[in-house]
Amino acid sequence: MNLSLPSPAKDPLLAIAITITHVLRILSLAVGSIIAIILPVIWLNTAKISVEMAKEGLAATATDLLPPLTLTLLLVIAAIYCAWRFLTKLLAIMHSVQQGDPFIAANADRLRDMGWTVIAMNLLGFAMGAAMLWIGRIIPDTDQDVSFGISGLFLALLLFILARVFRHGAAMRSDLEGTV
Repeated sequence: MNLSLPSPAKDPLLAIAITITHVLRILSLAVGSIIAIILPVIWLNTAKISVEMAKEGLAATATDLLPPLTLTLLLVIAAIYCAWRFLTKLLAIMHSVQQGDPFIAANADRLRDMGWTVIAMNLLGFAMGAAMLWIGRIIPDTDQDVSFGISGLFLALLLFILARVFRHGAAMRSDLEGTV
């Protein structure tokens, strides 16, 4: 039984993954940019927003809502940046696989950085939940969920372990090249 894999440069699954990652990076930049533009627009239109809130029967004003909403949107921008950074590191790893040279020290560093990024994203998610609780005190009946998922921590742990595997593979390869 002969299992032959396509060469990394012609691997269709890898090509699809690279394309999807590029699209996700572009989307993250677009969404982050839109939110960054919306934030000052909200600040500049507090009076109009307060009028609309009053029409909806809310006792709070936009001025009451600005601090927690601003915090939430800034946390979302930070999370989007983390996602963009994660995808950028992943893309670099995929390109090294495509070139047929994944076991390099740079990929070990990228995997370690991706692990820290996942931890940061989990902490940002927790902070966003807390900010939503703040908003919930101002506007009743808003969706409020503060949770801490363990899957992100497992992903970070996996990335840290893979970083060590890649670092060890790069060191073994270096040793092998030194003996040949």
